[in-house]
Amino acid sequence: MKILNVREGFACNSSSTHSIVFTTKRARDSRDANGNFGWSHFTAASEEAKRLWMAITIRENLHSADRELAELICKDVTGLSIPPGGDVDHQSLLNLPRTWNGDGIDLQFARDFMAYLLQPNAVIYGGNDNEETPPPGPKGERVYYRQALPVDDTTRDWVARKDGSGYWTLFNRETGNRVRAAFDKKGSIVVEAERASAPELVDLKITDFCTYDCPACYQGSTREGKHAGKHDVRNVLDRLARLRVFEVAIGGGEPTLHPDFGDILRYARKVGVVPNFTTRDPKWFLRHMDSIADVGGVAVSCDSADDVRNVLKALDRLPGEDSKRLREKTTIQHILGIADEYETENFLRVCKDEKLRVILLGYKTSHRGATSKPKVPRVGTWGGFIKRMIDDSTAYHLGVDTVLAVELKGLVPDWRLTVQEGQFSCYIDAVADEMLASSFGTSDAIPLGDKNSIAEAWQRISAYTPESAYRYKWSLA
Repeated sequence: MKILNVREGFACNSSSTHSIVFTTKRARDSRDANGNFGWSHFTAASEEAKRLWMAITIRENLHSADRELAELICKDVTGLSIPPGGDVDHQSLLNLPRTWNGDGIDLQFARDFMAYLLQPNAVIYGGNDNEETPPPGPKGERVYYRQALPVDDTTRDWVARKDGSGYWTLFNRETGNRVRAAFDKKGSIVVEAERASAPELVDLKITDFCTYDCPACYQGSTREGKHAGKHDVRNVLDRLARLRVFEVAIGGGEPTLHPDFGDILRYARKVGVVPNFTTRDPKWFLRHMDSIADVGGVAVSCDSADDVRNVLKALDRLPGEDSKRLREKTTIQHILGIADEYETENFLRVCKDEKLRVILLGYKTSHRGATSKPKVPRVGTWGGFIKRMIDDSTAYHLGVDTVLAVELKGLVPDWRLTVQEGQFSCYIDAVADEMLASSFGTSDAIPLGDKNSIAEAWQRISAYTPESAYRYKWSLA
């Protein structure tokens, strides 16, 4: 499997471990004393052993299904019946992703995964981490494990969507983590994820009304701005659900000032699209405690360390469990250049000490952002600065937007970056009823209206190579 892209957040531990490895040496099957894939070291190298391991894995993922039906499904996918007592140790059982609508495991993903496992040089090794000696390899050597990617401990919340070009997108509705991956086979060309057949994420503007008068607002929102109609927003969410969009990033204007904001959050969750939003009002949840469960993630825009402290004060005013849950969902959002270097360092220090997630944004030069000059004018200085933060093992979660991602090309692995808009996400302005590649781009807006136009507009948006994010950097001093 080739990992094409990983994003953490909206974006572990076990007593036994199974690993899939590829080897140029011939391996032989070995099982535990009961012939199962259990606690003791084992090797599944033959086609039959790998089919059986997959069959048991599928059956255990169908735990809520009728036993006979589960056995039929396992045989249909793998071609094998599970013998009595067949088992995979529960603490290392692979949890397969569900279909987008959550009805059950995605059987097409299971079939693609099995075809990948059946390659002659693919071997499944198992064992436990309570022994110092790892399991034997193909020639008797020991196989030592190394964790390559973070483990997500909320695996039951993963859903899957196979894109038209052949790769898979996995999304965790609880944590916001997302992975794009392709099952490559020996001698075949690995699928690359160049663009999605439907957006994974939609930046959704529900209002142009705002009372904060931010000098660098690239939307130019004002106190005279208009709200999108509640039913218009619901209609957009219905169409996004039909396209199997995973999440929306709700913005404005100030979205919490929309008179139907709470209803919009609930409706998005009802149709299966996870709602996230950005606000400058950290006290909103104090007035709307019932909305915490509906929200995937919330980003609070902060210009300074004092702004961050105000967010923490608001969180501390919530009851203990609610405060903890909301803190886990909260990200601090900061525009690089909105403060000088000293204040930026101070801001980041507070976030780091409090273990808060941070998303750094590039300074965008549309609307009021065109007349407001950044306090740190040389954008090129930020690449090394951000790289040092990423390399700091004591830092917490750090993300960047597309504008800043361009600055990191060559400094961090490509699978951690998406540097162009309109390939996997898009922007829908529900106030103006139109779609663009991004909320800060200069591409032509495509009017929406009829029930099929979102899918059609997406094909037009994603069909051409989007404008580079370099277009949106502020000028070098």
